[in-house]
Amino acid sequence: MNIIEAVKKMQCGERIRLPNWDSKRYVTKQSDGRVIYCQTETGSMYKFSDGEVLADDWEIYTEPDLHTFGEALIAYKYGNTIIRNIDRPEQARNIKDTMPCLFSRSDLLAVDWIILDK
Repeated sequence: MNIIEAVKKMQCGERIRLPNWDSKRYVTKQSDGRVIYCQTETGSMYKFSDGEVLADDWEIYTEPDLHTFGEALIAYKYGNTIIRNIDRPEQARNIKDTMPCLFSRSDLLAVDWIILDK
């Protein structure tokens, strides 16, 4: 959808995003509802770039499916990128990483893993 259609969805309470954004990133209208100010999931104000205004691939944000570490590890072995559903996007891992993957005990016990596309 284009930006006009996306803003109409935002007026109805939807959260919108572009497909190339991080998995948990979206914008929505300000909670008071009087004026459509775009804010991120963290509550900070968001200013659209020229390219974003002209984009025609806006989509409605949906919460990602969450997985156990075991499920994520299987997907990782097949080349998918995996990431915890927390604010650590720099720790996303995929099979092509050259750095060693270090997982904490918390990571191993977590049930909030997101499996991204290859």
